Amino acid sequence: MINLITLGVSMKNALALLTFILFTGFSILALACGGGHGGAHGGHNGSHGDHSGGTVVPPGGDGHEHTGQFCSAKAQELCLHLGIPQQLNPSSEGKFMVHFTVAPELAAKITLTSVVLWMPSMGHGSAPTKLEKISDGKFVVTNAWFVMPGSWSIMINYSIDGTADQIIVPIEI
Repeated sequence: MINLITLGVSMKNALALLTFILFTGFSILALACGGGHGGAHGGHNGSHGDHSGGTVVPPGGDGHEHTGQFCSAKAQELCLHLGIPQQLNPSSEGKFMVHFTVAPELAAKITLTSVVLWMPSMGHGSAPTKLEKISDGKFVVTNAWFVMPGSWSIMINYSIDGTADQIIVPIEI
């Protein structure tokens, strides 16, 4: 092992070098294990179901941008996408729609319990969101403050007939 102190490197510079080496090593490890910013998953490991489209697509006929489909790991027929009427950013309150794309009889049974904004790389979330049911399977989320740019997870928590589940939608702000 090299003793940096005896080579004339100050303690401050030695710690900076060690931090750089560790950060670089962990970054390489994360990329090798499928993490990082590549692909539609945004580093998400897929444990919460099918993510057949994690990127935001251009506006449809309703003027909203839409994410791809995200499905439950517990029940593959339970899928949703987000409708985003305006670009989400750190400087203003965000608003988006959660639309469960399921059969009408199943949509009527869905209760949206919470939507949590979480920034995994920083280990923090945001203020509690506000939820409003528009119709069966369609909900508007407001008070969505993405407080800084980067990769976020939108954790959609819901229940059907009292059985709780969660679908995570990764998004880049």
